[in-house]
Amino acid sequence: MSNRRQLERIVPADGTQAYSMLLLLCGVAMLFAIPFASRVWQHSAFRSFFVPSMFFFAYTFLMSVLGMTRGSAIAREERRPRAALLIGYQVLLGQLLVLPYLIYVRAVLKASEPRIALVALYACLVAYLAGLLGYSIETRALRRQRSALFRKLGVVLAGYVLPFAVDFALAGRAGILSLLSPIGAVLHILERGPALTTAFAFAMPTVVLVLFLLRICRHSQEASQ
Repeated sequence: MSNRRQLERIVPADGTQAYSMLLLLCGVAMLFAIPFASRVWQHSAFRSFFVPSMFFFAYTFLMSVLGMTRGSAIAREERRPRAALLIGYQVLLGQLLVLPYLIYVRAVLKASEPRIALVALYACLVAYLAGLLGYSIETRALRRQRSALFRKLGVVLAGYVLPFAVDFALAGRAGILSLLSPIGAVLHILERGPALTTAFAFAMPTVVLVLFLLRICRHSQEASQ
């Protein structure tokens, strides 16, 4: 019993399924990203990093889903500002669990460490933002006693797809909009895009994240008065 309690302190009991799905689906994505054995010697030919990047797309998306689900679960139990800390911890726990995948992909695909480190940092940033969004949406849904499942799914899909749709509608004339999507940002990082646009890709979710944290702190101060 004591070992079980210690494990629950590290991995939340209600989060076991979410973490298991993260590991399983990231593992499947990694298998599909690894080239056939007959082409291993051609690793240096993957200059666009397009085929192996499918793993990083799946990894970033699944981290966002993890953040959204854990933020929603925390909204049912905790209130600000402790909730923000718990969301950050559980996102970092998910990152720690998939770290062996990142190390293995780096070794097999001969990807440079800076790119993978930047993708991991970006995935954690977006996952934490998704967690705060999930917390906010679920909190409002609990007050109104309504289900927020489709709203949360819509937010995640819109964040990933909408910037690409707008860029496509404009015939690529506003390519920087694609960086608002995590897929576009990850692809930009993997292709060693300019540092200025990489900073822009990080800046957008960071600004929204800071605004959310300030809002949480403000509401916490108002509730304590």
